[in-house]
Amino acid sequence: MNSKVILKNGLEAVISPTCQADAQELLECFKTIVEEGRFVLSTLADIEKIAPNIEKEAEWIKNTFDGGGLVLTAKINGEIAGYVSVCIDQMVRRRHIAAISICTSKQYRNIGIGKALMQSVIKWAKENPTIKKLALSVFIDNTSAISLYEKLGFLTEGRLPREIQRGENDYVDTIMMYMFV
Repeated sequence: MNSKVILKNGLEAVISPTCQADAQELLECFKTIVEEGRFVLSTLADIEKIAPNIEKEAEWIKNTFDGGGLVLTAKINGEIAGYVSVCIDQMVRRRHIAAISICTSKQYRNIGIGKALMQSVIKWAKENPTIKKLALSVFIDNTSAISLYEKLGFLTEGRLPREIQRGENDYVDTIMMYMFV
């Protein structure tokens, strides 16, 4: 499933399944993105509970694959520039749904990393006979991401008002989006 993509800035990105050996770099990448705090659900405190160390991150990677899901990284010059995880719902009546979570490092945004990762997920889902629906949520003020998802064929499923609390009296709505594959 490895693929190479030439980005808008001329750099080459390698999209490939994540392995447990990537756990440390993946965790560091995620922490950096979370520190920005603008468009991610998690906080650093959440990370300390969920994946406080490399072993827990490696376990999460393994469990995602074992559950039928996928974790892909986009690497530029060997460095993780972004990643996407796809988790399969484990409820029997919802196993056809794959939930997407995607992050890109700030310095690599708006050059095609997100698009390349999402296209890889869509291709994978179309080849997976169990998956019938891709689902994701996005903060309403993340207009670049919403635009990308719409261009890729995702539709709005609904809006959750004041779903995320960023700070005291600072709330943001989320948009639920989907694509049938």
